[in-house]
Amino acid sequence: MPRRPKPSGNNFPEISGEPPFEFIIAERGDILLEIRDKTSGQDYCFRCSRNVLSSASGYFDVLFDPAKFSEGIAIHKELQALYKQHDGPIPASKLPRVSVADLGELPNGGSLPPILAVTTFLKILQDPNTTWPVDRFQSLNLVALLAIIADRFDAPKRVAIYLRTQALDVTLLKTKRPTTPSAIELENRQRLLSGIIFGFPQWVLQSSSALIVEGSMRWKVKHYDHETESDKDIDGALWWRLPSGIEADELYCRREYVLETLASIQKHFINLYSSRQPQCKLGYDSSPRCDSYQLGEIIRFFTRKGLLRIESAFAPTPDEGLDPYVGSVDDVIGRLRESLWVANKAVAHTGHNLASQSSMDLFGLLERR
Repeated sequence: MPRRPKPSGNNFPEISGEPPFEFIIAERGDILLEIRDKTSGQDYCFRCSRNVLSSASGYFDVLFDPAKFSEGIAIHKELQALYKQHDGPIPASKLPRVSVADLGELPNGGSLPPILAVTTFLKILQDPNTTWPVDRFQSLNLVALLAIIADRFDAPKRVAIYLRTQALDVTLLKTKRPTTPSAIELENRQRLLSGIIFGFPQWVLQSSSALIVEGSMRWKVKHYDHETESDKDIDGALWWRLPSGIEADELYCRREYVLETLASIQKHFINLYSSRQPQCKLGYDSSPRCDSYQLGEIIRFFTRKGLLRIESAFAPTPDEGLDPYVGSVDDVIGRLRESLWVANKAVAHTGHNLASQSSMDLFGLLERR
């Protein structure tokens, strides 16, 4: 059985020395990674095993290769000389240092310090049985930070194996959801990014569906494009700029298709009662006036539910142009369903059924998604 994640009493590995502080990831490590925490401005050194990093990370495998680049060649020669001088562990003061300036698109702030994510990432690569360092309520945030770092250093497989061993890919799907729209969107984005990078299909399914249905405050502008959208209100993390065109080309586009499908239902019934083809099946002389009345009732129901807006074709109001709908698709479905059922009562005697089975089947299909 996979082990359940348990928070550690200490979020950081053993630390020694004066600033820049040295984190001991591997007792007999032969390389020092020097990393600056941008949020605090503090420098940290991580004593790691070069072989472990190379075997787990494509980035470090290339960096430490003794034959490809000058950095790897120089480090290899330096370590060979140190091994000849020391029978036991090499003192940290003599180990070669590698400065890592780019950790990926991490957030500018947040509840968890980036240095915690870095130490957790390096400990996972070193020891697959390392203890999960945070409680369940902070776990998704840390997983998302790990996804950014693992993607930057080309090591998602090793981290994904660890997360599955800890059963986090299952337990975090059942975590109690936040209540505010901004927190819900943040969680969905973090879960989607993590699911893509670590290969968790249920995470991708759940979070992408939620973003398509609930929308995003970043999609308020017309003709949304993730390359031009202002990011002044977000924290700079990768989950706000989902990679490979996923946001603009997939999520936003699919949401537009769903909304266009729902809008076509209204358009269908309005065009139906606006056409020259009589809809009233009773055959009275007043049937055309009955159709006009029913058209008015349909428009009234849609308008009262906030589903329809009438604009003049020859004197539009420039300042009142429609912005993209940013609310919930489920809310639109509910209001549209209610409007059709109410309007259907008014036209039932004409022989026409607005709340047709095909319309209801479409609503059911969208709701089951």
